[in-house]
Amino acid sequence: MIIAFWVSLFIILYTFIGYGFVLFLLIKIKRLFYTPASFDANLEFPSVTILVAAYNEEDIVDAKVENTLRLDYPQEKKQIIFVTDGSTDSTTEKLNRFNDVLVLHEDSRAGKMAAIKRAMPFVEGEILIFTDANTFLNDEAIKELVKHYRNHKVGAVAGEKRIFVDQTADASSAGEGFYWKYESLLKKWDYELYSNVGAAGELFSIRTRLYENVESDTIIDDHMIAMRIAEKRYIIAYEPKAYAMETASANTAEELKRKIRIAAGGIQSIFRLKKLQIPLIIRYLHFNTSVIVC
Repeated sequence: MIIAFWVSLFIILYTFIGYGFVLFLLIKIKRLFYTPASFDANLEFPSVTILVAAYNEEDIVDAKVENTLRLDYPQEKKQIIFVTDGSTDSTTEKLNRFNDVLVLHEDSRAGKMAAIKRAMPFVEGEILIFTDANTFLNDEAIKELVKHYRNHKVGAVAGEKRIFVDQTADASSAGEGFYWKYESLLKKWDYELYSNVGAAGELFSIRTRLYENVESDTIIDDHMIAMRIAEKRYIIAYEPKAYAMETASANTAEELKRKIRIAAGGIQSIFRLKKLQIPLIIRYLHFNTSVIVC
């Protein structure tokens, strides 16, 4: 029991402190020999498709479309697709008022992954950007994401998730905001070492040609889509200057429910990503333990 206690304590300390400390040292060593890549802002931008799965989002969908249309990117190179399958409120009707938005709707609801699969034949952009209906992007988000694709080894680029803490939320919301700031820092360092495996569904992108369907019962679809690309030996980049704002969980119960879902999805991905199990076992340990304990 004593050994089990100290081993468990070590795992927890490594997850929150040790892993970050090791990353920090490795980054400092690498920067002694390599200069971080820079990007020419004058190069031509690729075409993009912004894909949003929206289920019963009538209260926020107008603001989401306006935010998406306002993004600083050439309009002729920006396609916007909303999938509203199963929605029973006025979400679809509100979206149909926007001429620049392609709306896909079916009465039946089969889940987010099914909505993504159904939308893929309509995707025209070289770069496919996934974002949630209840998150809002900064104006420069797309430009900041796509600049990484000038490196042909990059197959996916994740943005940063930022938490807006509402005044009515409880103390857990502040903790969630701190957690995501720390997690974002780790992802930034991971990318410098080409070891980033995280892609938050609030904002991430892929090369469209690299998209691969994942199982319909996938719990964390964004993570699995990105990791299928990593299996093909492409880099998953991370760009903190492209960010999505989202309201924190309203209370501890809601946050616990979300953490359980993420942990279950992480464990599911371990069994489905057999090619990556051995070299990334330590990173998965960090991922799964952090979402359970935080």
